[in-house]
Amino acid sequence: MHNPRKTPDPLRQLPDGTGIVLYRGKPPTIVRLRPWYLDRGLSDMVRRPQKES
Repeated sequence: MHNPRKTPDPLRQLPDGTGIVLYRGKPPTIVRLRPWYLDRGLSDMVRRPQKES
């Protein structure tokens, strides 16, 4: 059963490269984070100026 009074300690102990997604009434989901800054294609998209509409 879900216990809303648990401490945040397990969140602090997540391994590097993981995170938690919280979305509306859905249960929290642990996800693996993608290091976009290590992928040249993704990091180029961040540095590239956005086109005006």
